[in-house]
Amino acid sequence: MCPYKYNYLIGIKSQMYDLRLKIVLHAKSNGIKPTAKLYMTSVRTVRKWFRRYKEPGKSGLKDVGRRPQNSPNAIPEEK
Repeated sequence: MCPYKYNYLIGIKSQMYDLRLKIVLHAKSNGIKPTAKLYMTSVRTVRKWFRRYKEPGKSGLKDVGRRPQNSPNAIPEEK
């Protein structure tokens, strides 16, 4: 059993990737709901990481930037 909640461990940046990989591998062998219960997180969170792992592989478990690619309301730069 995991001694810490997922939300506690996610605050420790160095362990985020390893934790996500453990969650995905556990979900692969035991199912999503038991994994969510074990890591004390939501089924939705486990599904998110499982889906990201299935699509691009291990690289999908890394953090994704939240900054928008473009801003239609941005003020144009003066030249």
